[in-house]
Amino acid sequence: MKHYDNEFFNRMIDGEVAPEEKQEFLEHISGCPECAKEYHYMQKADSALRHMRVFEAPVSINAMVLKKIVKTVRPGEGSKKFFIGMLVGLTAILLLVFGFAMKAGADTTVSGQSDKFSFKIDPSFFSELAKPFTGLRTVISPEFGAVLLLLVLSIATFFFIERLKKN
Repeated sequence: MKHYDNEFFNRMIDGEVAPEEKQEFLEHISGCPECAKEYHYMQKADSALRHMRVFEAPVSINAMVLKKIVKTVRPGEGSKKFFIGMLVGLTAILLLVFGFAMKAGADTTVSGQSDKFSFKIDPSFFSELAKPFTGLRTVISPEFGAVLLLLVLSIATFFFIERLKKN
């Protein structure tokens, strides 16, 4: 005996079945309690859905959903913290390399040895910059001024990149 499926029941309820098929189906369910039971359940569900009241969502719900979406789409604070951490790390590396170059340039070679590292930086420029701050000369050396300048440049670069992102 052939049994009918939910797809056919749905088409039957929606009136999309040819008259011959409908007659054949009605004869079938008169002798098949399984299909009759399933078909009546489908009819009850359809009737309940058609008589169900539909409530309109309040207008404020749209605003709440959009707020959630905007919070999700915005980049998290974690990415900014990562970028700042990377910037600080790179600045520290640059400061170490620059400090090494300043120290290496100040070292003198022992007589008889070849000068393998001849990179020398003239710190007189930084001395001229520090002249107005003669009282602070013990604290602010030319090397410290160079390190401070690198730090200020890296921070300015960070804010410049952030401004470009916003535009």
